[in-house]
Amino acid sequence: MNTIRIRFFYFFFFALLLIPSLFSGHNTSRYFPFLERPENYLIKSKRFFSPTLFSTTASSAFKRMHGKTGIPELWGPYDLKDIIASLEAVKKGMGEVFTNPFLDTPGVEGLVDRSILFDVDGKVTSLGIFLEGAHQLFSKHLYIGFSIPFMHVEARSRYILRSKSTDKIKIDPVVGALLSGELNQVERVRLDVHKDLGIEPFDWPQTGFGDLDCYLRWNVHGNHIFLMRSIDINILGGIVFPTSVMMDNDNPASVPFMGNGHVGFYIDLHSEFELKHDIKVRTLTSFMFQAPSTRTRRIAVYKESDIFSALIGRVKVTPGNTFKFSSYITFENILDGLHLHGRYTYLRHSEDSRHDKRDDKTIRSYLEQIPDVDRTEKDIKDNIDFKKKLSSWRAHYISVQIAYEPKAALQNWKLDPVFYVKIDTPYGGSGISKTHHISPGAILRF
Repeated sequence: MNTIRIRFFYFFFFALLLIPSLFSGHNTSRYFPFLERPENYLIKSKRFFSPTLFSTTASSAFKRMHGKTGIPELWGPYDLKDIIASLEAVKKGMGEVFTNPFLDTPGVEGLVDRSILFDVDGKVTSLGIFLEGAHQLFSKHLYIGFSIPFMHVEARSRYILRSKSTDKIKIDPVVGALLSGELNQVERVRLDVHKDLGIEPFDWPQTGFGDLDCYLRWNVHGNHIFLMRSIDINILGGIVFPTSVMMDNDNPASVPFMGNGHVGFYIDLHSEFELKHDIKVRTLTSFMFQAPSTRTRRIAVYKESDIFSALIGRVKVTPGNTFKFSSYITFENILDGLHLHGRYTYLRHSEDSRHDKRDDKTIRSYLEQIPDVDRTEKDIKDNIDFKKKLSSWRAHYISVQIAYEPKAALQNWKLDPVFYVKIDTPYGGSGISKTHHISPGAILRF
């Protein structure tokens, strides 16, 4: 009877962990992947410590639906007309006199109330160390573990006016192409507007920790089940504490290191199936929930991007859920102690919800606009829906790892180490930075 129960237990989890509709991840940043190493879940020693160096780089992003875009444009397109309208609404709401800056700029007075689009390119690079470890508790099946990155990030952006003269989308069908002097004047207006918004014109260098991830892991191992040499089942439950650097309201080039101030909760289901000697197939499914957070942020008045809005106040953000599915195969000992690992990962983050929590709502945000001569009820709803969709994203990653394990080559080294180099490359997605990641590291077991 006990044998039947044990087999049923393994069959249940074997089936569950292969369901491809379950996805998730511990990290919800669309800028840094930080894909975990599920092999660490399989370590049977009483404790281990794994320091990993890493470097990432991204110079563009996957646009929603298809194509590519600038990294700051993940928050929406940049139209100088909308940003000026935001500044005008806030100034007038505060009882201040406001004059459209184009009226005070010779040669471009005709651009008042015209759509003026810019491409906003960005580049984000990072360099750091990722620390991970675990310790066996009172049972050989139960472990407590943690992980946290420490990193230096350089983020920068540049603004390129779209015009006929640059063979890009024209400014406006009525205005047409601009002369070089007029282009300089438009750039001057943009800089003046950014100054009035209180936006930093410089790049954004920042150093600090990422979020602290703490978890409990339950491991079950069985040999010679379902015609396999072995099966490993791992269940993890964890909390992600918001210890990482967050976005800077006054610098649109800034990016959150990880969860941007939200506490996270997750559960992972991980399995390894040893099909035959030195060939292993693994799967990882995971689900993450983040708690709401209320703090001072920029929030759009209407169509402008949140990060370029003149309106600042208390905003509550309720993040969507993050899902992940990962499958991979490992070929061990292709040479003495040398292992090759290939992996596919799918990430998906559902839409966030934003709530205007300002006490004084004299100046309406886009969430609480009312119909007037310039906008219908449908226009307002469509704008809210568009901005909400911008907060969702998905990504496909391919990872390749080469590892060297001296013990597998019959060498007895202290701390029973494993050395590895892992490369994560995005090959598709929507609404996410195209971040390439390389990480050499080691596992020390004791």
